Amino acid sequence: MQITAPRPLPSRACDWLLAPPPGGEAADRLAVYRDGYPTRIAEALAESFPATAHLIGHGALHALATRYGRKLALGPGRHSLNLNDVGFELPAFLHDDPLTTDLPFLPDLAELEWRMTRAFHARAEAPLAPESLATLAPEETGDVVLRFAASVAVVASAWPIHALWQARDTPIEEIDLEVRDRPESVLVYRDGFDVACRLLGPLEAECLRALLARARLGDVTAALEDRVSEETVTAWFGRWMSLGIVVGVELAPRC
Repeated sequence: MQITAPRPLPSRACDWLLAPPPGGEAADRLAVYRDGYPTRIAEALAESFPATAHLIGHGALHALATRYGRKLALGPGRHSLNLNDVGFELPAFLHDDPLTTDLPFLPDLAELEWRMTRAFHARAEAPLAPESLATLAPEETGDVVLRFAASVAVVASAWPIHALWQARDTPIEEIDLEVRDRPESVLVYRDGFDVACRLLGPLEAECLRALLARARLGDVTAALEDRVSEETVTAWFGRWMSLGIVVGVELAPRC
């Protein structure tokens, strides 16, 4: 609590917290942690959110880490001792952060980068063998529920989050990107030891998000029936299989 307090404690008030150091006072020892905590948070955020960190700059990142770190310390959110998990609440936190006044795309960009971080740490899973689908009877196809690899996510945004992520190594003064009225949906998945992200069309993204939520294949295709051809949906499924992101199939019970 005192590490994230707005003002440091006077020296005598620190004596119950820390053993007196060989030299100096207990407040000096506590100051090491007060200064180090936001620094470690900032370093962890910069690693998990490189595009976000690049766009806001080093100083703003450190200030963000201080605000965010205070929420982590005082709030009821997820508790973890692993710095890999420190960004868990950042996308939601950014929705109400002052940074979004000038950079309204930050929450969605952070969501994309967090999904990529989680994909990197996700367990590896064997892709579904195509011959597994041959065991399904034609009348069962509509009741199919696809299971996707743990690394798979779809992030849909009103902003060009994929283009912003690609600009993470471009000098700020060289970034010339129109962000308004440029929605993008991005598929995130593990590709061997790497994490891949690729753009999706809006209908494919809608379809894939529904399937990720364990909707029945028949219900999803029926919802798209008047908006996309059967050949297009078949091509999507073939691409997902080729990417190895489908790892299982099951039949939903009929009511």
